[in-house]
Amino acid sequence: MFRYDYVMRRWQITLFGGMQVDIEEGGEIRPAIVEPSRLALLAYLATEATGRFRTRDSILALLWPDRSERRARLALRQALYHLTARLGPGLIVRRGNQRLCLDPDRVSCDVHRFETALAEGRFRDALAEYRSDFLEGFFLTSQPESFEEWSRVTRSRLLDGAISAVTAMSEGDVGESEDHEFRLGWVHRALALSPYSESLLSRAVDLRLERGDRGGALREVEGFSRRLRREIGLGDSRLVEGMRVRATSRGDETAARSAREVRLPTDGLRVELEEVLSGRLDRVERLVAAAGDGDPVPTLRVIVERGGTSDRNGIATVRIEETDT
Repeated sequence: MFRYDYVMRRWQITLFGGMQVDIEEGGEIRPAIVEPSRLALLAYLATEATGRFRTRDSILALLWPDRSERRARLALRQALYHLTARLGPGLIVRRGNQRLCLDPDRVSCDVHRFETALAEGRFRDALAEYRSDFLEGFFLTSQPESFEEWSRVTRSRLLDGAISAVTAMSEGDVGESEDHEFRLGWVHRALALSPYSESLLSRAVDLRLERGDRGGALREVEGFSRRLRREIGLGDSRLVEGMRVRATSRGDETAARSAREVRLPTDGLRVELEEVLSGRLDRVERLVAAAGDGDPVPTLRVIVERGGTSDRNGIATVRIEETDT
């Protein structure tokens, strides 16, 4: 018998961080109890924008690829009957015998809200929906490879969308504060979603160096490097090595100028090196000029320091720094 309260019933479907279905009715929300095998069908229908139809053939190929057509169609009819019995009529809309979708006026899904907000440039709203990965921890006892592959592709697509949103937030393209901590926080969130992204690491290093935080920039690089070695057994790429060099320099501009040719004294620092290697002094400094024409040539400080333990086998370290004058 048809009941009027079904007309007022709505459904909330959560697909980020697992799967959950809630029934909203009479001002109350309660969780629905549905078998996982039926939830897989609901997830497939909900992931498509509500109001857009899936074909029965695509559903059969996704969920029951190894069954004969007759048995697969029977399984689909049973799943639809089960969903209607547990969730109520009106959830699934049919167009003829071949197409199915969820009622767009009565179903709300976090994936659909996420993608709509992303398309409209409402990145903060989009990220509020992305609590965790798509269908995280959701598993079927006899999970067909087709469903597993669809889940993986969909998860990757949605993750890419989340990363693009956090990248836009970190770059200040959404009318937010230009505060470095605000933007850096979004970069870190992006790295949590994509922990092996060198482009995101580079963004974090850039933000650190903009504030002169070389120690923080170096910690970003070293943490990334440890994560690569520990989790996937990879060493540093040339790009990561380059970021380490940048982090240990005095910012990109200083590093670039310091990398220019240095016009050393004619004695080639022989006196300073002898003083240090002989053990008479532990540290000697000399001011020299960088090579260059046209623009004012910066003055550089050459520091020679002793790093060995004995006079005979002493080691001299030469560092070059730009002066403030």
